[in-house]
Amino acid sequence: MAGMTRQFIGTIAIWAILLSAAGQSPAPAGQPWTTKLRLQAEDRVAAKLDAMRAAAGLPKLRRVQPSVAEAQLVCTAARTEKPVHDPAFGGLETYVTRDLSAETEPLRIIAFGTSEDAQGGSRYRVYSDKDWPRYSVVVELNRNSTSDSSLYTVGVARRQSTLMEFLGRSTFDSPHQDSTDWRTQVDPACRTERP
Repeated sequence: MAGMTRQFIGTIAIWAILLSAAGQSPAPAGQPWTTKLRLQAEDRVAAKLDAMRAAAGLPKLRRVQPSVAEAQLVCTAARTEKPVHDPAFGGLETYVTRDLSAETEPLRIIAFGTSEDAQGGSRYRVYSDKDWPRYSVVVELNRNSTSDSSLYTVGVARRQSTLMEFLGRSTFDSPHQDSTDWRTQVDPACRTERP
């Protein structure tokens, strides 16, 4: 009886370890991409961004829900591998990775508000924390994922305050057209994507 109890406890321990490991990889290879897995992947990227800022002694940015434009543009990038951009505010950065905890250059741009000089070396200011206090994250499974290895397309964006985003649209030359022309980039299969 004691042997069976130990075997049962051993089996439970193995399952606990496997479940724990599965929780570390939002989309284990071969599993269907679900909303739950997408949200877990986005949380991992956001945690990395927050950790990068904390390590640099910077105040925390406020994470906000992605816009419909961001969700559809990242979906398009994941499906087509074409470069996309948010023409209204230009704050969307996308990249492809196998490691959602990787410190990539697009993530550094959003986290620190600085970009690396094309010649290398120093970084220059792109966003100020005062004027761009928020950020959003979108993660989609990349079309080049295989049953053995998951590949992700990540979209991160620095965002202005809600008021400034609203007022910004009213300052465009053609407010309606300029704030909706991102739709011309969207792949037809991504037109129903919502954050």
